[in-house]
Amino acid sequence: MKTFVLFLCLFISLSSWSSDLSSVLVDYDHLHGAFFKNDMKMIKEGASKLKKSLFKLKQKDMEYAVKRLENLVGRDDIKKAHEDFNIVSQAILVLIDREGGVKNHSRYYCPMVKKYWIQNTTDSEKVMNPYASSSMPHCGSKMTSSTES
Repeated sequence: MKTFVLFLCLFISLSSWSSDLSSVLVDYDHLHGAFFKNDMKMIKEGASKLKKSLFKLKQKDMEYAVKRLENLVGRDDIKKAHEDFNIVSQAILVLIDREGGVKNHSRYYCPMVKKYWIQNTTDSEKVMNPYASSSMPHCGSKMTSSTES
């Protein structure tokens, strides 16, 4: 009986983790879209939402990403905002790798700006570069990695 209870607690914990990670990815997708549109108002709103979702995970190694999201909320400079977004993207990639990959999201890389991001492949298979959307909106490529499962 103890084994069953332990298994049940572990299952509930993992289900909660998956649900929380899904919320993080939904909020990340919105932030990615805001960057693609170069819309600072949407970026600030998206950063605030993602910060709350990421905080719910209670992962000690995500504290720096949460701080960078706080920075994003107060930014007006898109170039500095891109730097914050890059750090946040790297942190989310760590979470995804820890999970063993997730469905419908892939890692992308732009060699011109030398940055990675995550993109929802259900929304679009076309590259949507959040760092160079005004000059090179489709520059970059989908990476083959453990991000996909």
